[in-house]
Amino acid sequence: RRWREAEDARRQIATEVERAASEEVYWRHVLAELDELAPSPGEEETLAELSTRHELATSPLAILAQLAGATTRLRLAPAVTLLPVHHPLHVAEEWATLDLLSGGRVDFAAGRGYDRKEYEPFQASFDDSAELFAEGLEIVWRAWTETGKWSHKGKFYEFKDVEIRPRPAQKPLRPYVACFSRPSMELAARNDWNVIYAPFAAAMVYGSLADAVRVYKDTCETAH
Repeated sequence: RRWREAEDARRQIATEVERAASEEVYWRHVLAELDELAPSPGEEETLAELSTRHELATSPLAILAQLAGATTRLRLAPAVTLLPVHHPLHVAEEWATLDLLSGGRVDFAAGRGYDRKEYEPFQASFDDSAELFAEGLEIVWRAWTETGKWSHKGKFYEFKDVEIRPRPAQKPLRPYVACFSRPSMELAARNDWNVIYAPFAAAMVYGSLADAVRVYKDTCETAH
């Protein structure tokens, strides 16, 4: 009920922002709602999930850092980081830092996207998005789990003798993979990573959200 009320309030705020043409108004109201959205002692943890496609939430990391300082129990997640347009070592450092600052409350989620226009401003190859995403997420994972210095030589990234600091508070900080396609699902299954679905996408690709979950379970059994 509290989340429904909060969603209704956000819609009203969005309307106010549109009328006033002021993004500052939107975020002032969002921050004012934090105490209401955060769970009380004894309640289950809730999730602050921010989409990078929302025109007012183009920097989830900065927003979630603010939420981390204003709350103690709220889980923090991007929905999702468009990994192929970022360098994976930079991504690993930033989200590990937020995980430490928040006391291990980050649910890191990444995807390769589905819109060529998201890639063009960064001169990233949309045609290579599946391979680019897979290699990038492997680097993020290694950055969080490798001990000592390590090197990587792949199709898109190459570096030698790096050791990423800081390390996440969660050991491991297991990523969520946005699954709009089979390659992404198979990548998650092979590496024992979590998955995240947009219900509309799950219905389009797999028939329903339940079918998408079933396919992922079958894929995990095949992979292992």
